[in-house]
Amino acid sequence: MRKVKCVIAAVLVAAFCAIAVPPAVAQGRSTPRDWSKWDSVQRLIGKAVIESGGGIDRSEVNDEEHNKFHDLVTIVFELERVRPNGVWAGSTHWEAVRVHVEGQSSSSRSSESNTSRQHYSASGSYSQNLKYLGDFDVGLIHETGEWQATTPAKAEPYEMQVTGSYWTAESDTTERYSETELSTSMPAYVFDGQADRDIGVLQASGHIEFHEEDGSGGHWTTARITIQPDWNDVEVIVIIDGYERWRPLASLTMAGGEGNHLLAQAVLRPKDVSAEAALPEVESFHFELLETSQVPGAAMNWPLDSTDDSPDLMLRVETSSPGVLKNKSQQLDVPNPARNARGWPAATARIGSFDFGGRTILRVTAELADGRTIVGRLEGQEDTPYPGILIPKRRPGRWIAEAWLADNGVAKLPDDDDAESEPEGDGHDGDGLTLYEEYRGFVVGWMKGGRAEGDPKRKDLFILNLTRSRGADGSAGIDLFEKATGLRVIQSRDKREMDEEKRVINMNHGAAKKGAENEGAAPHRVDQHGVVLKTLDFDQMNHHGAMTFEVKGRDASYALKPATTRVVGIPARNDKESLFNKPFNLPADDFATMLDRVIVHELLHSVGVGEHGSNDHNAEFLYVPASYKGNNRGEPVFWMKSGQDWSQYIDVLEEATGESLAKRMSPLLDYQLDLLCDEFADTLEVPPGTKFADLDEELQKIVIQLPPIFNLYVGVEHGEHSGNEQCPMRYAFADLYKAQKGFVPREIYYVVPLGTEDVGVTVCDSPVGTGVNDAGHHKPQSRYGDAEVDASGHFGNCAAQICVNDGAPPRKRGCAK
Repeated sequence: MRKVKCVIAAVLVAAFCAIAVPPAVAQGRSTPRDWSKWDSVQRLIGKAVIESGGGIDRSEVNDEEHNKFHDLVTIVFELERVRPNGVWAGSTHWEAVRVHVEGQSSSSRSSESNTSRQHYSASGSYSQNLKYLGDFDVGLIHETGEWQATTPAKAEPYEMQVTGSYWTAESDTTERYSETELSTSMPAYVFDGQADRDIGVLQASGHIEFHEEDGSGGHWTTARITIQPDWNDVEVIVIIDGYERWRPLASLTMAGGEGNHLLAQAVLRPKDVSAEAALPEVESFHFELLETSQVPGAAMNWPLDSTDDSPDLMLRVETSSPGVLKNKSQQLDVPNPARNARGWPAATARIGSFDFGGRTILRVTAELADGRTIVGRLEGQEDTPYPGILIPKRRPGRWIAEAWLADNGVAKLPDDDDAESEPEGDGHDGDGLTLYEEYRGFVVGWMKGGRAEGDPKRKDLFILNLTRSRGADGSAGIDLFEKATGLRVIQSRDKREMDEEKRVINMNHGAAKKGAENEGAAPHRVDQHGVVLKTLDFDQMNHHGAMTFEVKGRDASYALKPATTRVVGIPARNDKESLFNKPFNLPADDFATMLDRVIVHELLHSVGVGEHGSNDHNAEFLYVPASYKGNNRGEPVFWMKSGQDWSQYIDVLEEATGESLAKRMSPLLDYQLDLLCDEFADTLEVPPGTKFADLDEELQKIVIQLPPIFNLYVGVEHGEHSGNEQCPMRYAFADLYKAQKGFVPREIYYVVPLGTEDVGVTVCDSPVGTGVNDAGHHKPQSRYGDAEVDASGHFGNCAAQICVNDGAPPRKRGCAK
C-alpha cells in the first residue's frame, strides 16, 4: 500500500513541477528558493466551502420539465507534514489526519403533460468524520510557492428524505409516497494557489459554470479554501460565556438598535498549561468578523421594505480592552493587551446583534513579537481543526443556531427546508417560508415578547387583522379558523407589520452582500403572502354579508391562495343590517357565534377551499288562491316567479307533517288579496269592494303579482348547503329545499324549520352528507344531499383543498377524488 501511495505522490509532485517551473528557470536563470521554510510547519488546519447548484427549466406546448439541485458542504480539516524523501524532494507535503464534513443536499424533479404529472423531492444533511483520508492532501513547491489542495469527493452514507407524487389521466388519481434513501454525494474541488514568501495563511477560491445552448438550464460550482499553520508551543483560546445556547436578537424598540450581545475573551497561553514557560509578547490581539450576514431589516417583516443592508452583527469595544474599530465594525484591534490573573496576555471584545437571524464567523489572532500569527480557537474545542468560531453556535455553512434546531426537533432539516406536511391539505407541502425564515421570525407587537417565530413542523399562515375594535371583531373567528384547519396562525393587528397592499410577509429576504468570503443569500424560496381580514361597509361590499375579494386578473378557474386573495371583508360585529345579526335557521347557540363562523368560512376561501356545490339561489314565490280562475288544482298553491308557465304550480310543504303551507296561510292571504283589489280598484278599473274571486283571470294574475311577494332562499341538491352538516363551508340559511323526486306537473319544496340548520367548525374530509343531509337518517329526505362531485370539480372534501404555500403550482378549484 505504501509503495502505491508513493507512486501516486510522485505523479502529483511531477504534475506540480510541470506547471510550476517559471520561464526564468526554463531559460537557465536562477530563482530564489524562498518557500523551503514551509518545511518547518508540522501541522496545518483549515476550512473549505464548496457550493454547487443548477437545474433545467423547459416548457413546451403540452409538456413541462423542471429540475433543480443544490449542494453545500463545509470541510474542516487537520493535516500533518509528511517527512521529506526522494518523492517529496523540492516540495512540502501534508496529508489529512482528520476531516470533518458538514453538508446539505437537496434536489427536485417535476414533469407534467396532458396524460401524466409527477413530482419528486429529496433533502438531507450530514455531519460526519470521514473514514478514508487518502484523497485529501496539500502540496507546496519550494521553487515557486505554488500549492494545490484536493478535497474529498465522497461522504460516508447519509439519509435523504424523499417525497413524491404521481398522477395519470387514465386513473385520474394521485398517488403519494414518502421514503428514505442513502446517498454519498458531496461536491469536490481542486484548488490551486500561490503562497506568500513568508509563512502565513494559504487561500484560494474558484468558480466554474456551464450553460445549456438553448438557455434552459445549466450548473455551477463555487469554492474557497483557507489553510493556516498550527504551532506546538503556544495557543490562543477564546472564552465565550453562554455560547452553547446564545442566539442573535435585535432591538424591538429601535430599528437598527442592538438587541443582545456576546463577550469574547482571547487569551494567549502555553499549550502545556501546567508548565511555567515564558510566553512571547503579544503586540496586538485582532478580532475579526467574517462572512457576516447583511440581510435587510431585523426580522422577515420588520421594518417593512427595509433597504438597510448593514452587518447583522458588529464588534464593540469593551472598556477593559481599549481598541480601534475598523471596516464597519467588523474588525477590532487591541494593541499592547493587559495580562490576566495568571499573567497571560488577554483581551475582550463585544459582539453586538442587530438582527434576529444574523450569523458571522469570529476569527481571533494574536500578533506575537517574534513575528508569528496565532489563530485562536474556542475554549473546550482546542482539538477541533476549525479556523474560526461560528456565531451563533451552528453547523458550518448553516444560518440557524443549533440550540433552536434542537429545541424544535428539526436538527436534520436543511435551512431552506419548506416541507411541513401538517395539515396535509391538498398535498403540497410547506407554507412558503424556509426554515431559516421561520427561525428569524416576525415582529408582532401585540404578542408577548413582541415577535413570533414560524412553526417548523406545522404550516403557518400570517393574517393581518384590521377588523373593528383594534382587531377584536376578528380575533375569535381567527382562533376558530386555526383550530378548525390545524394551521398555525400568526396574527398581526398593525399595518406596519404587513403591508396591506403588497401583503408579502417575508419581504426582508434580500441577498447577503456578495464577496469572496460570503456564502450568498439567506435561504429563501418564494415571496409568501399573508391574508388581510378587514371590516368593510355596505358600499365597499355592495351587500350586508361577507366576501373574499381576489386580485385583479386572476383566473377564476383556479383555487385561491394567499397571493391571489386581495382582502377578506366582513361587516362590523355590531352592524344591525348585517346578515349575521339575523338568526335565519340557526340554533341559538350557533347564532351567538355566527360572525366567527363566517370568518372561518371566508378565510378558508383564501387558502383554496371552495363551496360544497353550486346553484343555490333566491327565488320569488307568489301565492295562488283556490279562487284563481286558472288554478286547475282547486286548492291554494304557489307559483315560483322564474319564467315558468303559470300551470307549473309549486307545493310548499311543512317538513315534519307534509302540510301545505299555502293551505295553512290561505285565510290570511285570501283576505290580503281582497284588500289589494279594493286598494287598486281604480287601476284595475273595477268598482270599489270588488273581491278577488270576482275578477277575470288576467286581472287576477296582475293582483297575484302585487306585494307581498315571498323572496326565499332555495337550497338545491349538491348545492352550497350540501355535504357535511358540521363543516363551516356549508351554507345554513335556506328557507326551502327542493324535493328530490317531485310530482308531474308540479314541484315540491319543503320549508326549513327554524333553528334546524346546525353549522359547526369541523372542516370536512368527505363529500358525504351528514346530519340534515344524511340520506338514511333525515326525514322526509336528505335536505341537500352529498356535496358536488362532477366533471367540473370535486367538492365537499374541504380538508383536502387547503393550501397556504404561494410556491405551490396553481390548482384547479376543488380537489382530487
